[in-house]
Amino acid sequence: MNQNEPQGETVTSTSCPDVCSVKRKDTIDAVIPTLVLNSYAAICPTGYTQSGTYGLIGALTYQDKPADAPYPIPSLTSFNTYANDARYTCKLAAEKITTLCLTTDPTGNVQNDPIVLQNLVDKENILIVGGVGQYSRYINLRYEGEGIIYLRDSNCTNPILMSSRFIKHDEMFLNYYNWQLCLANPPGIYLSKTALVPEAVICTRVSAAWQTYRPQ
Repeated sequence: MNQNEPQGETVTSTSCPDVCSVKRKDTIDAVIPTLVLNSYAAICPTGYTQSGTYGLIGALTYQDKPADAPYPIPSLTSFNTYANDARYTCKLAAEKITTLCLTTDPTGNVQNDPIVLQNLVDKENILIVGGVGQYSRYINLRYEGEGIIYLRDSNCTNPILMSSRFIKHDEMFLNYYNWQLCLANPPGIYLSKTALVPEAVICTRVSAAWQTYRPQ
C-alpha cells in the first residue's frame, strides 16, 4: 500500500486482511511547513474497495506565488488572513525598540506599561506602533541599563543625580518588540490551513460469491 511492502515477508493474496486502511503520505518541505514535495494518495490496493474514511488532513491545492504581504502588517484582521493562507509563511522579524518615560509612584517605584508586561506573558499578536507583532523584552535604564533617572516631567531629557531617586522622578524604559513578517511562498502544492479532507480510507477485500439466478 502506498508503494510500501512489509520487510522480510512474502506477500500473497492469502496473507492480506479482509479489512485494512491506507493513509495519505506527504513529504513536507523542511523550511516551509505547508509546502508538499511529494504525496501518495490514500487509495485502496487492488482487490479492495473503499468502505469508509477517518481522520482529517489539509487538502492539497496548487498555489501560484502571490505578492508579499505589506510590512508592517497594519491590522490583526489582515495578519490573520495571511497567517491562515498556505501561500504565506509568517514569522517574527528583526527586533525594534520603543521608548517609554514614566514617573514614579508615591513610594518611589515604577513599573513598565501594563500592556507591555502582559504581552510578554501572553505572547499574542497585538498592534505595536502601527504594525502587528509581539513584545520580546524591556530594559529600565535605572535598574538594568545606565543607572540614569530624570527630572520629573522632563520627558526623560534632563538627568539628575541617582541620590534623587527617593523623590518623584522619571525613568526611561526601552521596550523591545518584533513585527510579524509574512512572505509569499514559491509556487507549488500546498497543504490548506483551513480546508480539510479525510486522511485515510478503510478498504474491504472484494470477494466472489455465488448467487442463485431465478428467471422471471
